[in-house]
Amino acid sequence: DIGLGNHQIFDVIDFDFGNAIALLLPMLLIAVGLLLLLRPRPHSGNWEDSKHIFRAFGDVKLSGENLDPNGLEVTTGLGNVELDLTKARFAEGENVLYAKTGFGGVEVKVPENLAISASGSSVFGDVQIFDKTEKGIGNHLSASDPNFETQTKRLRVHASTAFGDIVISRN
Repeated sequence: DIGLGNHQIFDVIDFDFGNAIALLLPMLLIAVGLLLLLRPRPHSGNWEDSKHIFRAFGDVKLSGENLDPNGLEVTTGLGNVELDLTKARFAEGENVLYAKTGFGGVEVKVPENLAISASGSSVFGDVQIFDKTEKGIGNHLSASDPNFETQTKRLRVHASTAFGDIVISRN
């Protein structure tokens, strides 16, 4: 009796499980593929687990005075990456940061007084680095402060997403 009732409901709303699976299966395969591509990999040399953050599902938000962004690699499969580096500690020389997501946005706030070189890539989304913006599909944008290489403290930011926007701004 319950099965008959469900069958009648699906007939009324014209729902076909075959079509639903045909639509969801490719999206699921793409998500699994992106997770495999974006997963953290062992690095040669010395590295700390705290420098490599991976989340399959969910946002990553980092900020504060105790944050050391040098060598930080943040990756999400489905979720946003939000990094507020305005109060972070930076080592002398070049500091390098990676922020990647498959489905979600990347937002990185950097201090006013630090030399920055940044690049961002988004397959389906906008990329904004300071006052430069690329809109639409298949965007890549790079920007560097003048004399970046000669500054005693500097930050190089690499950001990427498949489906989402990238914003790198000064605060």
